[in-house]
Amino acid sequence: MRPTAVSTVIELEAPLTQSTIAAVVSLYGTSFDDHTWTELPNRLATRDGLVAWLAYRGDALVGFKLGYPSGDEVFYSWLGGVEPAHRRKGIATDLMTAQHRWCAEQGYMRVWTRSLVRYEAMVSLNLAFGFMITNRCEERGQRAIYFEMQLT
Repeated sequence: MRPTAVSTVIELEAPLTQSTIAAVVSLYGTSFDDHTWTELPNRLATRDGLVAWLAYRGDALVGFKLGYPSGDEVFYSWLGGVEPAHRRKGIATDLMTAQHRWCAEQGYMRVWTRSLVRYEAMVSLNLAFGFMITNRCEERGQRAIYFEMQLT
């Protein structure tokens, strides 16, 4: 894992403000090549139990990690991204660490996530954090990997 970044990570629980949603949607647009996900603002506004971890460098949002409960003892780490100019500086590590710490404090026993194979950095980060591969499949014409990790 990379050294800890010089960033500030804050945690927000739903409902997210419209300005936070707009900032996350904007960062999503610069972080992913399929940045035309028109449903994302609505999903961020209406997802029950959503928790967001946001990384800032100064006043600039440079990373995000989102998740929500997937059962009484299981948390789904849904979506995350880091602004391309700030990658490989430990921000994703900071966000994942904050998420897993919060999950353990809330009594979750496991975290699961998925990633498309083409996002090699996310696949590598999941493995570095101790996630185990639980499934590989095709989703909408793309190869995906499912991961799960015990928190305790």
